[in-house]
Amino acid sequence: EQYVFTIKRIKKNNSYIYSAIDCTEEENHYGILSKQNESNLHLMNQLTDPVTIYGQDESLVFFNMSFKIFSSLEENYLAERPNESEILDNLRYKNLIPTQVNFAEWKKKQLDIYKTLDNREQWWYLPDGRTIRVISQPNPMGGVTHIYENHTDRLALENETKLLSSIQKQTIDNLSEGIALFGTDGKVKLINPKFIGLWNVKENIEGIHIKQLLKIIGDEINKDLFDDIYRNVVSSGLTRRDHSGIINYSNDKIIFYKSSILPDGSILYTFTDITDSYRIEEALKEKNDALIQADKIKTIFMNNISYELRAPLQNIIGFSELLEDKMSKVSKKEQRSYILDIKKSGNELHYQINQILEITSLESGKISLQYKKIPQKEFVNLIQDELDKLDFLNYNFKLVT
Repeated sequence: EQYVFTIKRIKKNNSYIYSAIDCTEEENHYGILSKQNESNLHLMNQLTDPVTIYGQDESLVFFNMSFKIFSSLEENYLAERPNESEILDNLRYKNLIPTQVNFAEWKKKQLDIYKTLDNREQWWYLPDGRTIRVISQPNPMGGVTHIYENHTDRLALENETKLLSSIQKQTIDNLSEGIALFGTDGKVKLINPKFIGLWNVKENIEGIHIKQLLKIIGDEINKDLFDDIYRNVVSSGLTRRDHSGIINYSNDKIIFYKSSILPDGSILYTFTDITDSYRIEEALKEKNDALIQADKIKTIFMNNISYELRAPLQNIIGFSELLEDKMSKVSKKEQRSYILDIKKSGNELHYQINQILEITSLESGKISLQYKKIPQKEFVNLIQDELDKLDFLNYNFKLVT
């Protein structure tokens, strides 16, 4: 076993007195401390952040390779242990410190840390756009340690994230659909103003459970639909599903909802007020049905009217030809009968044509209905006149009042 002794010699008269003090333990501790210090320096040399250590006399006692790269200073120059004042001058020459109006005053404040012995944190905004966080800490044995952290990318990423978050919030807040995002715990994580207005919610619902939310909305008419939404939200991530449907809300609103499963297991519901479009759609369907029915009526009418027109026309033509062929052979009585038939058929044809023209004028809007009061006698006479025009039916109509 190896021991370390401290030997002292004292001369007294013509004799020497030697004493040996065992300092093995102290030497071992010193060795361990030296190795630990060497290990720490080696570790700091592996850091990506630049590190410098200055002694009590302000001279450079340690720098890592990251600082050499950051400062662009020669390794030989740094190995000569320049003081911090000289290094700050070099950094200023290389535009590696913030732009200063009074550099001498700024440098003096930087070097005051050797006197105040206070921890310090600074943000250096370099001319090239980089942002450096400088952490300075006095050492127990004197001197100062500086760590230069480059936060340029992190701050740029934070700013971009904040910008994207702000844009996203503005977008969601201005959507025409109501948005409600539920986490895996069934609680509301995100809502937008449209959702609050759509359901007329007057209290803060962010962070509450889906069960409480449905109680606030409360609509017994759509209980089954709301129960379906509730089961979907509170179910596990594996059993959650995308679904959609229509809610006939009690305040005459018609709302379309749709759910979407997000990658983190949350579920997003969108609610759209389709009341106006739904009513327009229903009105268009009714109008379309009416048009189809009208078209059928027109078809039936044209089929019937074609017969009604052809029959009197054929009578007119037939009796006219008959008269032409037998004018000299038939008696005056027969001629009168033929002429009467021709007149009736002509009246019938005239009546039918007038009916068609009136219907066409009504549909095109050329004739507008006007209401007015008329005496009973005049009304009866008008009806009787119209009935007299139907003499071709071989019936005589007489109104009795």
